[in-house]
Amino acid sequence: YIFNLMAISGQITLFYAWPGTGKTLIFLNFLINAIKSGQIDPAKLIYINADDSYGGLGEKGDIAKQYGFSMISPDEAGLSPEQILGMIEDLASEDDLQGVVVVLDTLKKFSDMTNKNSQKAIFQVLRKVTAKGGSVLLAGHANKSKDNEGRLIYEGTSDTKNDVDCLYSIYRLSDEHDPHQVVEFRNEKARGQVERKLTYEYNFNSGTYHEIVM
Repeated sequence: YIFNLMAISGQITLFYAWPGTGKTLIFLNFLINAIKSGQIDPAKLIYINADDSYGGLGEKGDIAKQYGFSMISPDEAGLSPEQILGMIEDLASEDDLQGVVVVLDTLKKFSDMTNKNSQKAIFQVLRKVTAKGGSVLLAGHANKSKDNEGRLIYEGTSDTKNDVDCLYSIYRLSDEHDPHQVVEFRNEKARGQVERKLTYEYNFNSGTYHEIVM
């Protein structure tokens, strides 16, 4: 496992939720814990943060530096989504990517979520990574409205769900204005043994962003 019995090494795992649910914060917590436990080698972790403000990038960049992994902001680096995908494809040309973890936060910054050909193109690149033993973690968004049974709806084509190995939706169980947040991960697809449902809590009043992450 890469982290928390939810993402298996060598697979593409997608987590999606409404904006503001705390996806990036939770991702960082999971990744840091995985680094501390030895599940992830920070030198082989590449976090591509394409969905943050200038201030947010600074905070998260400091965290990445402290724990020894790479965080890339395409905008700050002056790189287009196509160039980022080209870099990932170059990475996939290496013989062995065992232990390499690539995080794309968020997927919609690199692909047209309503275009099947665009989706096909990005997953062709990501599959080259997993074919060499690497792992891919994706952050995605849910539609503003839920379905008739109160479930989140993924913002994208059904092809995305078909192309990933593991899929989790993330539900906010607390009021969005409450500083004490409770979120629940619900598995929708799995290739391998992963947890079907997990709940996590965090508190926005617990200090700096780094302290909230931890």
